[in-house]
Amino acid sequence: MLVTERGRANWDDYTFRKVKHADPVDLGMENWTFIYSKTDYHLANKAIDNMKQAAGSFGIKVQDPQYIEVPE
Repeated sequence: MLVTERGRANWDDYTFRKVKHADPVDLGMENWTFIYSKTDYHLANKAIDNMKQAAGSFGIKVQDPQYIEVPE
């Protein structure tokens, strides 16, 4: 159960955007790293694109991370 300034919020309040994140984060290049396998290069890019798209509605800023590619 999520607790807000007005009391407890149920899941519908959260999903219908009546409740906002208190402290959105800023994921800039210097703040995070994405580690992936060489064979998953395209999946890694798709995951980052999906994060960027979803993050905006939560007030989260997502920039490209530092990428680390590991061998298979």
